[in-house]
Amino acid sequence: MYARIENSQIVRYIQVPSILDTPQGIILGLDKQSDQVKAQFGFFPLIIPEYDPATQQKLNAIEWVEANKHFTYRVVDLDLDIDLIREQKLEELYDAMDQIQAAGRRYFTMKRDKGESVPSSVQTRAAALYARFDELRSEIEEETDVKKLVRWKVPMDEVQAAINEQKKLK
Repeated sequence: MYARIENSQIVRYIQVPSILDTPQGIILGLDKQSDQVKAQFGFFPLIIPEYDPATQQKLNAIEWVEANKHFTYRVVDLDLDIDLIREQKLEELYDAMDQIQAAGRRYFTMKRDKGESVPSSVQTRAAALYARFDELRSEIEEETDVKKLVRWKVPMDEVQAAINEQKKLK
């Protein structure tokens, strides 16, 4: 993509036109020329910037970057509320734990109703799950970098493995 300034406005081009009418005459085959030749007629590359959509926004406004002789879109950081994000991440974690507990509820209810005790191996695994839950909750609560917190994800592979484990209990 290219852009150039026309009548004090930045105009975007998907590709440079093959024919250009200039005060000096008609230019043919401009689209096949080098970037250096295109630049002589004001056409410069339009660079799509890399950005993190979770924490940044690419604006529609195009700006000129003199140092690199190209146009680009402006990127700004989003104004993120770390407390709100922390609350959302904790909710996601609690929801995952609820799914794990729901998967094992039938087993534990059956054991309780029969007056049977839960085997120590199952109790040990449950304790490990709660310890992991506490570890993840601490990660969320202690994170001070809003960008890292936005990118934090519940480890769904661990959640699914725990759910499958709970469903196998008999």
